[in-house]
Amino acid sequence: MKTTLHFLITLILISSIFISCQHEPFENNVVNQDDCKFVEILPTFPNGEIALLMYLDSTLVYPEYEKINRIEGRVIVSLLITKLGKLENINIARSLTKNCDAEAIRIVKNMPDWIPGRCKNNPADVNYTLAIIFKL
Repeated sequence: MKTTLHFLITLILISSIFISCQHEPFENNVVNQDDCKFVEILPTFPNGEIALLMYLDSTLVYPEYEKINRIEGRVIVSLLITKLGKLENINIARSLTKNCDAEAIRIVKNMPDWIPGRCKNNPADVNYTLAIIFKL
């Protein structure tokens, strides 16, 4: 029990360092919403940020070449989270290596649906960026 608690506290503390969930500037967040210029509630991973960290930790497979050569860094993935919570238009906004980029895309494509962002209390399509950290 103490080990599990220590693990969760460590995850929370390092989440701001190793995993960064960022969003585009507010005026660019909402897609195809005529009367809404910004998101009031950002999209969220099911069960929150700790669940996202646990998903990334359990899913990420460090590419072998990068592991052998001790390559570390961050891949920034841009995507659209639709008003239904689906992840679409998944692209690399900032590359690390081809292998790390491919792994980041694989992880995001296999994510469960998110809880959509909201604008004026209605679900909204939101552009989102997610940093996937590769650290040995």
